[in-house]
Amino acid sequence: MISDTLQATHGNRQWRVKTAPTIEPITVEELKHFARIDGVAEDEYLEGLITAVRGVAEAWLGRALIQQVLVVVYDWWPGNVVPLPCPPLISVDQVRMLDEDGAITIYAATNYYAVITTEPGQLCIRDGATNPINTERDTAGYEVEFKAG
Repeated sequence: MISDTLQATHGNRQWRVKTAPTIEPITVEELKHFARIDGVAEDEYLEGLITAVRGVAEAWLGRALIQQVLVVVYDWWPGNVVPLPCPPLISVDQVRMLDEDGAITIYAATNYYAVITTEPGQLCIRDGATNPINTERDTAGYEVEFKAG
């Protein structure tokens, strides 16, 4: 799957893969053994098939099967508890606000924590912390970068 391509849109959010998995669920050698294919002439083609099938399976299941970095974009901040797509959640790496010119403001990591034991995983704003605020941009003004898989 190509990184930085739109993966899905759902209400207030859309997400994309920023960094695709570095491995696949099976190797070309395993596929060739299963399919009883000899030689190396089709190896590149089979690699592409493995990647494509993983991508289709992830989209159909709504899950990240292999560790990858995703970015979810919101038009408005959804609340104190934010469910993140594509479980299982591994970690929340960064929360950003973008202004009309694309300048980024980082929301302090001390203001939130990740709950990785639920499905979907959640980004939770700590008690006493203020939700991220963005008065500079009406559309796609919030980004959450996270690892899932």
